[in-house]
Amino acid sequence: MYFPYFFFLFGTHITMSDQVIKQVDDILLMLRRGTPVVEVREKHAEFTRERPTLFRMMQENPYSFDRAKLIQMLHMKRQICNGEMSAYQGAARWGKQMADEYLPENLQRES
Repeated sequence: MYFPYFFFLFGTHITMSDQVIKQVDDILLMLRRGTPVVEVREKHAEFTRERPTLFRMMQENPYSFDRAKLIQMLHMKRQICNGEMSAYQGAARWGKQMADEYLPENLQRES
């Protein structure tokens, strides 16, 4: 079965979505306040171990981290896990959304 990589960024527990958002909010707040990364990692050790890519994205620039996209991805992951859509459908929908947002209009028409 095809399952895109980005769905693995957030762990495997559907019920964890709210907890993930809460942790993300706390991590972003700490980073924006200038808390040393070592302290942030210590406080959120499990999060940084289970979601290193997501943590790195927040650490690189906590001011530009797109929380809305994270929420969309978690919602889509929940739909896939609940059987409301296939992983392929989710990847196609996400790909189209990203193309609509980031690709110049003339490139999209050629596809």
